[in-house]
Amino acid sequence: MRIHRAAGLAALSAVFKVYADYKQQYPDAYAPRFGEHDPSPYFTLNHRWMNPEIPEQEEDLEQHL
Repeated sequence: MRIHRAAGLAALSAVFKVYADYKQQYPDAYAPRFGEHDPSPYFTLNHRWMNPEIPEQEEDLEQHL
């Protein structure tokens, strides 16, 4: 079991080393992303507290519904 853990950590370390070297060599390279580019408004529970415009947006949404 320890050998699997060690091999996994070595592979993960190698992947991140290659990624870090690539980002240093090409800092403006575009990496395609899948899914949402902006976090969902419900991504964190603190979103309502961090964004004071949320109650206004919710009222607008309720009016449209």
